[in-house]
Amino acid sequence: MQLLFEALVAALYASRRGLTAYALLAIACIALLPPCYNGQLQRDFYSSVHNLLSLVKQEQDVRLMLLAYAERLKTLQANIVNFVESRQPYHDLRNPSEVSDYLKHPVHAFHLTKRMIVDLGSIESQIHELHASDPLHNITAMRTNRLLPWDEDFNGIASSLVRLQDTYLLDMDDLISGHLTPSTVTSGPQKNRTVHGRVPLNARDCYFMGQVALHNGFYDRAVEWIERAVAETSQEQSPSIAKEELSSYLDSVIKKHDDVLDSMGKAGQHWQTYGVPVRERGKRPLNFQTKLFEDRLTFAQEAQNYKRLCRGEQLRTPKMDSHLRCRYYHGRDGFFRLQPVKIEEANLKPYIIVFHDIIGDRDIEELLAFATPRLANYGVGGQYVAHHDFLADIYNDPNRKGNAAFWWNLNSDGEGEVLTKHGGCPVLYGSKWIANKWFRSNSNVFRLPCSVNRK
Repeated sequence: MQLLFEALVAALYASRRGLTAYALLAIACIALLPPCYNGQLQRDFYSSVHNLLSLVKQEQDVRLMLLAYAERLKTLQANIVNFVESRQPYHDLRNPSEVSDYLKHPVHAFHLTKRMIVDLGSIESQIHELHASDPLHNITAMRTNRLLPWDEDFNGIASSLVRLQDTYLLDMDDLISGHLTPSTVTSGPQKNRTVHGRVPLNARDCYFMGQVALHNGFYDRAVEWIERAVAETSQEQSPSIAKEELSSYLDSVIKKHDDVLDSMGKAGQHWQTYGVPVRERGKRPLNFQTKLFEDRLTFAQEAQNYKRLCRGEQLRTPKMDSHLRCRYYHGRDGFFRLQPVKIEEANLKPYIIVFHDIIGDRDIEELLAFATPRLANYGVGGQYVAHHDFLADIYNDPNRKGNAAFWWNLNSDGEGEVLTKHGGCPVLYGSKWIANKWFRSNSNVFRLPCSVNRK
C-alpha cells in the first residue's frame, strides 16, 4: 500500500514539476455554495453553467433573428397596405361599360398590367423571401441539434428547484420572491446567507412546480407548492391561473399524498411524504435517528443522511472524530521534503483522507481550459446520486477549491467496500467542476497484492 500511496501522491504533485499530462491534474472544485445528493451525472442545459452560458449566446442570436424578421414583416405589411389602399381610376367606375371604355385606352391597360405584374410581383417576391428567411426553420434546426433546450430541460430545471428546496429547506416566501435562503439548521458556508434574485415566481409557476414535485414523488413538497399557488393567485391583479382550478387540484394532491402514505409508507426510494396525513402535519413532525456505518440503511434514512450532510449538519459524534489526525506527508522524494503534502484523515474505517491544496489556481485554470467540456460541470441543482465506484477513487472535497479526497473502494480481497457509497450535493448557487483519477487495482497487483483472506 505504501508504494501505491507514493504513486498516488506523485501523480497529484507531478503536475507542479511538469512531469504529467493534464489527465493527472487531479481535482478542481469551484463552488460558491456547497454542492451534494442524489443523482447520476446530468448533461442537460439546466445542470451545467457551461451549457447555460452557451444558451445565453443562443438567446441573443434568436433575438436578433426575430428582430430582423419583425423588421421584414413591417416592410412587407407597409407594402401590402400601400398596394391595397392605392386607389386606381377604375375603382370609382360602377358601370361595366365604363370600365370597358377605360381599358380600351392603351396607357390604362399598361398601368393595370404593370400593377398586377410589377407591383404585385414585388410583394410576391417579398413573401417568398420572408418565407425563406422564416426563423422557424432555424429555431427548429437549433432545437434538433440541442443548441436550444427541450421540454425535458424545462422540467429538469423545475425538478432541480424542488430538489434544492427539499435538500436545503429553502424558505418558501423568499424562494417565491426569487431569493435563496437555506434553513436556519443549515451550517457551513451557506449558513444565514441569502442569495438574492431579480425575478419572482407567479401563481402559474408555483402550480407548475407543484406538478413537477408530484411527478417526481415529492408529495409533501407538491402540497406546499400548490398551497402557495392558491395564495399567490389571490394577490395577483391579473391572476396567472384560475383560483378555482387550483383549489380543486390542491384537493387532489392532498388526497394523492395521503393515499401514498397509507399504501406505501412514509418514504421510499422514489417518494416521500410528511409521514402523517397532510391535515396533521403540524402535530407530528417526521424525525429520523442518525445511523452511520451500517451496511444497509433504508432509502428514507439514507436520503435524510445525505440531505443533512448537504446542509452542513454534523452527524458524526466527537468520539468518532477523536482518533482522526492531520499530518504532513514527506514521502521519499526530495521534492516532498521541500513542499510536503497536507493530509487530513476524514475516517479510519473505511480509510478516507483529504489532500489539502493539492492543486493550485493556475493548474485549475489550465485544466478547465484544456478539458472543457470533458470535465463534469455542475450548475443549477447539478448532482451525483449516491453510488459505488469499485475502484480506488479520488474525488473532490466539496468544501474547498483545490482539495482532493481519496479512499479505497475495494477491500484487500478485491471485494467492493459498501461503506464507500458517496454522492454530490445539488449546487445551490454557483458552479462546481470536478475531475476523477482512478487507480486500477489490476494494474497495481504488485504494489497492492490481493489478500487471500476475505475481510
